[in-house]
Amino acid sequence: MKTNLKTSDRPFTLIGRMVVAWNETELVWFLIFTLLVHHLPRAVAEAIFKRSGTGGAQRELIEGVASESLAAAEFTLLLTAIKLAIADTNALAGERNAIVHADYAHVLHGDVNLAQLSDPNTEFSIAISSGAAWRKKMANIFAGKTLETELPKLLKDIQQLISQLDQIRHHLYWRYLPERLRGPPVPAIMDANVRRIIMASDPLSVPPNYDLVWQRLRPRNPA
Repeated sequence: MKTNLKTSDRPFTLIGRMVVAWNETELVWFLIFTLLVHHLPRAVAEAIFKRSGTGGAQRELIEGVASESLAAAEFTLLLTAIKLAIADTNALAGERNAIVHADYAHVLHGDVNLAQLSDPNTEFSIAISSGAAWRKKMANIFAGKTLETELPKLLKDIQQLISQLDQIRHHLYWRYLPERLRGPPVPAIMDANVRRIIMASDPLSVPPNYDLVWQRLRPRNPA
């Protein structure tokens, strides 16, 4: 988008933050996969995972492996959470893709007059365009929306997704991974300050003291 127009950095910053957060989402899914296939060498697990070329295909792989690995009744909550997490991740992936693969245009929000358009100091923003007429049937869900309003909502949803995926990983580590493969938990009698530092740097260092209940993200559907 090469232009001489003065353009606000905010939408670009929000898009960048969203992309970074989504990369973290995909990393946590990979870590969940490695726990499900703990019997495989890490390099083998990574090779299998990367054979699925898209995030959606990788999550389909995870669901298949989880359905077999967590088939026992004792893992019902874990398997249910993973399936719901995949559904919510797929829904948010659609919104992420709508942002990343969009056609963009410069815009001025609100009432615009000719003086503003000709003033080199006027700061433009960017928006997702509706695209060519032949693409109307595949119109971007964010077309015509204000990105400075929509992106913070999407970023908040992705951050909540990451937090809940970490809870799944936490429960998998302590409820599914064989004890011989886990490190010892941080002793409860350890100095409180030292224990807090260790737990902050390694959240898996203590067993979860909460139930695993997946909270649906209810992804938005911009009108």
